[in-house]
Amino acid sequence: MKKSSRKVFLGIELVLLLILVSFLFLLFRDTEHKKTVAVIVNYSGREKWNPVINGMKQAAEEENLHLIICNTDEIRNAAEERELIDEQFNEVDAFLIEPSPGEQTEGVLEDVRSKKPTLLISSPSGSIPCVSPDNYNMGVMLAEAIISRFNGRLDGKTIGLVKGATDIQGITDREEGFLDGIKNSGAAVSWRVQATYSDTETRTIITGQEAVDLMVVLETDALENVGSLSEEKALHGALVFGIGSSEKVLYDVDEEFIQEVVVPDGFSMGYQAVHMLGETLKYGTKSLRSETVNARLIRKEDLFKDENSSFIYSFER
Repeated sequence: MKKSSRKVFLGIELVLLLILVSFLFLLFRDTEHKKTVAVIVNYSGREKWNPVINGMKQAAEEENLHLIICNTDEIRNAAEERELIDEQFNEVDAFLIEPSPGEQTEGVLEDVRSKKPTLLISSPSGSIPCVSPDNYNMGVMLAEAIISRFNGRLDGKTIGLVKGATDIQGITDREEGFLDGIKNSGAAVSWRVQATYSDTETRTIITGQEAVDLMVVLETDALENVGSLSEEKALHGALVFGIGSSEKVLYDVDEEFIQEVVVPDGFSMGYQAVHMLGETLKYGTKSLRSETVNARLIRKEDLFKDENSSFIYSFER
């Protein structure tokens, strides 16, 4: 009986050992073969990136990738972006980058691209492949929405134009699209200003301008600031319109502090970018290419429509 019991006990131990070894083998195999992508964007912790990062995470899970979302503040120039890239270079297999402002940026990114798969997100820079909304078209879309709101004409209306804190190609394209869109509308742009990443400085810049009928804001962080000023009734009655992507912006639309907003599909932008990098890392021969994601015009009455429910849900962290 004793020998029989000992054999049973040893058999159970052997089975448990085999299970443990198999589990550890699978665990380390998955870890060993997981490719890593570094994500470098301006102020990565701000909620405007929530839908983009949600899309990235879903694609990373499907492609069996490990994502490193670099913790960043303002990336002011190519030198600062290069420093962030260098910190990750030996640890990752590919990069997903929002380009910094400045003439040197394209050269830095081209150099990185020559060594590891590199894809841009949100805003283009030169000929480097980029996944972004059609920034020019978003500017046109916003102009058309404003003109439509006033029955096809803006005769006598004055506009204050607020650009984003960074002078990158995407914001320039939005501005160009908007100005082309209102060209024959009868409106006059009274002033243009560039916001900063300091809420206090941006509020001082905007409230120091002359009163206008319409305020048009081309970037999320600035639009959040202007929405708060509208709530405080500090804009002399100006109606606010903009391009942006955050829960705060959608809240301000619901409260009518912002009248209408063009919102890029951030979830699709993040998903498509990481999916493309995953396919490139997996097969090696798939070339990276530029892709464009859609954008939607959102008014207060659109927020709770069934067709927008999943789009709105993607903004939650």
